[in-house]
Amino acid sequence: MLSTCCIASPFRTATCRTLFYAFAFACVLRTTEVAAEADVDAEEALLAAGPLEVVTVYSPLDYAATGVPDGPVAVEILDADRLKKLPAITAIQALEAIPGISITSQVQGQRGAVRIDGMPPEYSEMLVNGQRYAGETDEAIDLGDLLFANVDRIEILRGPQALRYSARAAGGVINIITGDPPDDGPGLAAMIANGDQETVSGEMTLGFGKPTLGANIVYDYNQNGGFDAPHAGSDDFDDGLASPFGKGSLYRTHDVYSTVLARPTAALELTTHLGYRIRDDSFAIDDGPTTGRRENQRWLASQDARFEFDFATSAFATLTYSNDSLDSTVGRDYRLNDDLARLQLGVDRSFDIGSTAHTVTVATDLTTVGIGLDEGPIPGDIELEPGQVDERSYRGGVYGVVESELFDWLSSEIGIRREMHSRFAPAWLPQAAVLVTPYRWDGMRALKLRFSGGRALRYPALRELYQPPAPQLGGGYFLAGNRDLAPEKVWSVRAGVEMNPTLWLDLSVTGFFSRTEGYIRATYQGQEIQVGEEIIPANPTLCLIGIIIWCTDRVVPVTGSVYQNANLDDLESYGLEARVELRPHELVDIRLGYTWNRSLVEDSNIQIDELPNNPEHVANGVVTLTAPVTNTALTARGQWRSRALIERTGTGLGSFATGEESNTSFTLDMRLQQPVEQWLGCDVEIFTDVQNVTDNRVIDSYVVRGRAFLIGIRGHFP
Repeated sequence: MLSTCCIASPFRTATCRTLFYAFAFACVLRTTEVAAEADVDAEEALLAAGPLEVVTVYSPLDYAATGVPDGPVAVEILDADRLKKLPAITAIQALEAIPGISITSQVQGQRGAVRIDGMPPEYSEMLVNGQRYAGETDEAIDLGDLLFANVDRIEILRGPQALRYSARAAGGVINIITGDPPDDGPGLAAMIANGDQETVSGEMTLGFGKPTLGANIVYDYNQNGGFDAPHAGSDDFDDGLASPFGKGSLYRTHDVYSTVLARPTAALELTTHLGYRIRDDSFAIDDGPTTGRRENQRWLASQDARFEFDFATSAFATLTYSNDSLDSTVGRDYRLNDDLARLQLGVDRSFDIGSTAHTVTVATDLTTVGIGLDEGPIPGDIELEPGQVDERSYRGGVYGVVESELFDWLSSEIGIRREMHSRFAPAWLPQAAVLVTPYRWDGMRALKLRFSGGRALRYPALRELYQPPAPQLGGGYFLAGNRDLAPEKVWSVRAGVEMNPTLWLDLSVTGFFSRTEGYIRATYQGQEIQVGEEIIPANPTLCLIGIIIWCTDRVVPVTGSVYQNANLDDLESYGLEARVELRPHELVDIRLGYTWNRSLVEDSNIQIDELPNNPEHVANGVVTLTAPVTNTALTARGQWRSRALIERTGTGLGSFATGEESNTSFTLDMRLQQPVEQWLGCDVEIFTDVQNVTDNRVIDSYVVRGRAFLIGIRGHFP
């Protein structure tokens, strides 16, 4: 995507110059190729190109309309074509306004904490190509840290997914799948975009390959400036939480990610992923100088192998290693190092029993996780020594899954996992999903009933266990770990009905319920730490009447409260999700959704009975209109959220809830996309985004970026 900056002055930055030359050179090459091939016979051209595999993916409600086989697990897929039409240049923007998914900004310093079916963000597993991409193990992952470049599709698996992915995946899995390397020569894809508020986004994918060996490398860059908080200094709760990310702040990320795909034999496929990421946040108060900085670096290596013994049996293995380091001076000085190594091994076997078809998967995974935490100097005159943590844990799991096509109207997926941990007792995690199709209008229209349920387990993160009392907000309060924590145990179920009585209408209604036992959250433990001293001057009047203590100046200690991680009693989340998808014309696509959700905390130590920043009612919709002839696409996406309980610290903790409720909010984003291939002869499109058209400045407790503009260009050159 070529920004206005680059269009007006393409040589302003090295990134703009590089991508500008790449676009120009690729278009010249493509135009030359088109002219040279104009006289080649179509059949000879197809033969020369070699075998071409076309893979099309659909959302769950599209399955019946297209005849693509459906499974019992609810899966929503956003393919590359749909993603291009959304007003999105980040993973957060791509997944906004999807029913049942709530994204909260600025929770524990994150830009995008994701809740699925009302469950806490710790139960949303977020991956890139099936592997953890960033974030501290067992903590909530920042959706903004996921790679969003060279994306082939995004898979959203709803309901418990603890068998294959991780023991904590009770809410669901968001898996970003990147494109494979080309198998017919060189390839180039590039995007650059520029907007106001110092927004810059650019990516480039270079690839080369043949059917037996291919590789690509992706570079992705994103930048955002800070923004003014509305009504700074206001005491009105509806003005939102004061954000440290002032107008003088700057957020930048660099991602380098490569994929090597090898097929040395027809039976063996090897896939290698290598990645490096750096995220740099500088924080400033308003327009002032930088007052804090956070730098996060992550290295990733993954090797996957799959061997087909025959048409019915295959084996797979994956070895992954990642190292994540964080240096921060925001709130306090500290350095955190997090590393993970994971080995996965398994076998798939398909077979028939009479008229029924089955696939059995038996697999195991072994994981070791370690952290190193070094607290820097304690701010001010706080009487507390800096703490250090150096801990490691080991875990393993063995699971079996049976996928069965019992009848043409009934399929199931049933499995169980045995999870083991070096610090906690082992646990059984069962899981089941069933799809029933009781009625079909024809081969493309059907009524479907879908059910899934299972158990999940979240082990306390190593920081939750071992972190010494650490000052937050410059000593406003302290947060401490607790070695006596127990794992959170979760049961969750989903049940719904889907139908497409006509080819242009899809309907679905899904209910969900989850219960978390031993929910981990920081609570006040009655302990105080001295953070300073305050001098109260003598009061002559009180001294004259005989109150001796007022005859001289007094020194009074100033303390900060200690909040320690603890297992609360229970957390329940239940609700309903409804969707309507309309396709009255091939050029019109309408998707509407509504979610009702209650998340209730049951604990005698907490004064509130619900989670903060969790609106009970959310309505959203996406409308895409495509013009004939020019293929101009206009997409409008909106989300309305009802009132939500406010907490004022940015931590998301119920302990800090105010008892007040926020105003309702409505946001509207738009994208205008124009393909220019029919005029230039190369696969290029220009787009313009307007984010937050309504200029809403507060959502739930948090101040958000106001209205923002962006223009860009994207191209693909095979």
